[in-house]
Parts: sequence; C-alpha cells; structure tokens
Amino acid sequence: MKKAKIGSVVLMSFALVIMVNITGCSIKSKGSNEALNTASPAKGETSSSSSSQPTLKLRFGNTAVQGSTLYDASNLFKKEVEDKTKGSVQIDYLSNGVLGGDAQVVQQIVAGTTDINVTDLGLFSSYDKKLSALSLPFLYSSLEQAWKVMDSQIGQDLANGLIAKGIHPLAYWENGFRDLTTKSKLVKTAGDLNGLKIRTPQIPASLQLWKTLGSNPTPMDLGQVYMGLSQGVVEGQENPLEIINNNKLYEVEKYLILTHHVYSPTILVMSEQSWSKLNPDQQKMVVEAAKDVAKIHRQNTKQHSDELLKTMKEKLTVVQPDLESFKKAAEPMYKWAETEYGADVVKAVKDEVEKDK
Repeated sequence: MKKAKIGSVVLMSFALVIMVNITGCSIKSKGSNEALNTASPAKGETSSSSSSQPTLKLRFGNTAVQGSTLYDASNLFKKEVEDKTKGSVQIDYLSNGVLGGDAQVVQQIVAGTTDINVTDLGLFSSYDKKLSALSLPFLYSSLEQAWKVMDSQIGQDLANGLIAKGIHPLAYWENGFRDLTTKSKLVKTAGDLNGLKIRTPQIPASLQLWKTLGSNPTPMDLGQVYMGLSQGVVEGQENPLEIINNNKLYEVEKYLILTHHVYSPTILVMSEQSWSKLNPDQQKMVVEAAKDVAKIHRQNTKQHSDELLKTMKEKLTVVQPDLESFKKAAEPMYKWAETEYGADVVKAVKDEVEKDK
C-alpha cells in the first residue's frame, strides 16, 4: 500500500512537469509571433517609442521663403497633420528651394522621392492640361468667387485628373491674382503691349495668353527674372503681388499695372505612392488639415496682398489700366481653350462661375 502511494505521487509529479513544459512552450511561441509582427515596420515607417503603432515620416518641400504666407501655411499644415494624427504622421518641412525649384520638386512627387509639395497650379498643367481651364483670363470678379469654383465639384474633378499621373491633390491653396510690372513702358491698354518682351512661366496657357495680348512672351525660371529684368533681357513680368515683393522685383521695375488678368491658386499635393502608405483614418485627417489650412491661408494672403499694395505705391508707380481693352483682346483665349481642354470642360467651369454672379 505504501509503495502504491509513492508510485502515485511520482506519476502525478511527472504529469505536472509535462504540463508546465507544454504551457511554457505555448507562451514562448506566442511571444515570438508578436515580435515578428512589430519588429519590421513598413518602408518609410519607424516604430513608435510610446506604442506599437508605426510612425510614417513624410518629406514636404517647396520654394516658399521665410516670412511669406505660403511658408506660414506650410508650417501650419505640418503642425495640424502631426496634431490630428497624434504623431503617427510626422512631416519634415524643407522650404526655400532646398529640394530644388518648383518644377523639380513636382517631378520628385511623381517619382515618389518627395512626399508633399505646394506650388502654382499652372506647373501641374504639364501633367494634365485641363487644370488650366480654372485659370482662364478675366474669369473671376473676386477672390471669393474663385475660391468657390476651386472648391466646387468641377474644381475637384479637374484636380483628381492628376491621380493617374502619380499626384494626389489635397486642397487648393492661395496665390492671388496676377498683375503686370514693366521696367520703363507705361501700359494702360492692351495695345501698349505690342511687341513688349514679357517674362512668363513655362506654361502653355500663359505663353498663349501673352501672345494673344500682342506681347512677345519669354519663358524664364522665376529665379532668373530679377537678373533678366536688370539686364534688359525682358522688359516686364507678371506675378501675384507677394511674389513680386518677395523677389524684390520692384528694385528693377518702374510700373505696377493692376491687370488682375489671371487668378493663380496654388495646389497642395502628395505623391500617390506616399498617399497609399497612409491608412484610411490618416488620409482623412491629412485632407482635413489641408482644407483647414486652405481657409486660413486664403484670408491671410488676401489681407497681406491688400497691405502690400499700399507699400508698393511707395516703390512703384501703380497704374489702373483700361481693363475692358485687355478683356476684349483676351477673348480669343476661350476658343483656344475649348480646343485644348475640351468645350465641355470650359463650359463646366464658366457655368460654375455664373452660379456666384
């Protein structure tokens, strides 16, 4: 009997040892699988120190100079995205052309080597020319009217045409109306432009407009405009007031002609490759941040442009031209646009404009 009890104890102890070993193996195996799931974050991501959620780091480059409204808006967007996503998306903002000129950075967006950019809408027309239908001459009577069209369905549809090119639009931001400056020629009517060498960006619609107006359009990078004007390579240029001021073009120009000939928004975009790395919640928050900042940026740019006009009067001779002569001279642009972008696209934009008249 005593031997039987001893045998039972030994048998129970042996069973207990086996159970402990099996349980221990199960726990160890589970822990190994969890490590595999978190040890190798996706490309472009690093594991967060505070949780197992990965952090996606994005590079945002543009040519905005410190102190400009675009620079301030870009920094605000960075902060809004990081706040809304609680740090799961972080942005490294590089301004002042650190990553190259605007056209170069847009190429980087397409290639996926830079994640975010904001620049003039016209530069994206080389990827989808229909976008230029939003910037036809003398189309808008006010900034507020232009903003409504940008935010309308046709504005969104045209922007979404970039997606197929690897560019994901987030929101239209601001640049303002473009005005003309000249070095020595006083321009009051469209006829005064005859043969005048006007610097334009390398954008087909811009070149066509100034050719239609009778001038001699000369494409040139913005960084070369100051030297081009000072050396007489060109006799005038056209840009929003803030760009004229930031590039100190008033030092080499005499007249500021308030033509307001074209509304020139900027557009904030992401590389489609970078966009696909965001989860649905992050995508929603990035778009919300882009649109929230757009509202602030628009108002700040409008206010700043009003203030700049006052200071420009101390640096340049400000001219109120005969706008009717400019509008009449620019009318053939609409027929040209119908051929280039499609009559249906031009009509859709014009119809949207009419809703706010």
